[in-house]
Formats: sequence, C-alpha cells, structure tokens
Amino acid sequence: MTLDFSVNLPTLSCDVMTREDIPQTLGPGKKVMVVDDDEDFRMLLCARLERKGMDCFEAENGEVAKWQLSTHHVDLVVTDNHMPKMDGLTLINWLQEHQKYIPIIFVSGDLSAGIIEQIEQARVYYIFEKPCSLAKLSQKVEEALTIC
Repeated sequence: MTLDFSVNLPTLSCDVMTREDIPQTLGPGKKVMVVDDDEDFRMLLCARLERKGMDCFEAENGEVAKWQLSTHHVDLVVTDNHMPKMDGLTLINWLQEHQKYIPIIFVSGDLSAGIIEQIEQARVYYIFEKPCSLAKLSQKVEEALTIC
C-alpha cells in the first residue's frame, strides 16, 4: 500500500535590497563608555550600541571610568549619577577638567532641581530619567555622535 500526500508551502517573495535599504551604522571607531553601577543596564545598553556598530566600554563607577579613560579614547560617555566610589557629577567635572570636550549623556533616577541645575551647568548633551527606553537612549547616543 502506497500513500500519496502533498504539502503546500507558501511562496516567499524575496525583494532585492538596495544600498538605501541597508541600515547605516556610524562605522567602526566610534567608542562609547557606559558608566553605571547597574550591571544589567550597562550590559543591555552596550549590546544595543554594539549592534549599531559602536565599540562599548563599561565601568561600574566613576573611579573605574577615570582609570579606563586614562588608557582609552572615547567619543561619548553615558553616565549614571548615584554610584559608589565616584558619582556621575564628579566624573563629569573631572572629564571637563582633564579631557577635551566629550559629549555626555546623563542618566539618573533622581532628577531633583539641584541635580538638574548642576547638570545644566556641566553642559551635558542630554538628560534621561530612569527608568528610560534603551531604544531612545541609543538614538540619542547616535545623534550626539553625529552632531558633536
């Protein structure tokens, strides 16, 4: 006894991609440092930035960031504020005293009036309040790297 059967598979339409359809990245060489004591936040943001073609350095506080910045050039810093050993505002002040201008994106769960005033005086590129969208944050990173 022979069984006959057939399978009907849907046909797929494969459109040809043009150069304009390929997502553009910022290219190799754009380096971002993410400074945050929340390891999950650092890891998720760096994974997103690396998928966009950026190199990402991580630091769990401002002290570690200072040490890494003494040996690595970065094009942008994303920093939290409340961290052990050295907070984000202290890191920003150190960056502005010891480094040429590096765009900074400030991310914090505490954006009280006093903190905002200090951040504005420090001339950071953008301020995010935690929790924040990693998609929007990575868009601002790309924007800052193309503008600054």
